[in-house]
Amino acid sequence: MAKKPPNSDDVIKAYNLCSKDIKDYYCELLSLLQNDSISDETAISYCFFKLEQASHRILYGGLVGVHHAEKTLAMQAVDEQHLTRQGFIDFCIKIFNDEDTKSNNINDSILSIIKSAEKVRDRVMHGKNIKPAEIRKEITVVLMYSTKLNDEIKRIAGFTPFGSMKGFKGRSKSLNEKTTKWLLKGLGFTNTKTVKNSLSI
Repeated sequence: MAKKPPNSDDVIKAYNLCSKDIKDYYCELLSLLQNDSISDETAISYCFFKLEQASHRILYGGLVGVHHAEKTLAMQAVDEQHLTRQGFIDFCIKIFNDEDTKSNNINDSILSIIKSAEKVRDRVMHGKNIKPAEIRKEITVVLMYSTKLNDEIKRIAGFTPFGSMKGFKGRSKSLNEKTTKWLLKGLGFTNTKTVKNSLSI
């Protein structure tokens, strides 16, 4: 396989400049980037696999940490929900935004940073021919997005989805199961068995 493209050092530098949280979260990325026998398509696919996991952590952390949902039901609801890219944004707004405290609302512009990388990832997954340098550029976008989103969720909700999430729940008492189910329904988790099969007046 051909050697890595000339901008390889740029994306490695971007990785090394990231916080410990981000480097630990994408702990296998550096070895993927430095190994000439591993394609850049593999590296960006790994990045988006980790992003999907972080998306679930963000929604789960918001449900439990912000809304005090019962954690087992919250986890089930997030796992069962079919999550599109726009759906993730919509859930973030519903879970984290508060009309009464707009200064603490999630910054929509951060959620849009990832769009260019998503387009490249889609082309990779559909077998399109993409220059390695373009893939590498979008990996740096993933790292920037992850950094900004990690900081933003910490600012508005007090936990780091790309970190340990230690203490994200706090000491607040969780809602009971029935109230949690109604909460989940109100927030739009209606396509899950957890909500569909268990709500009754």
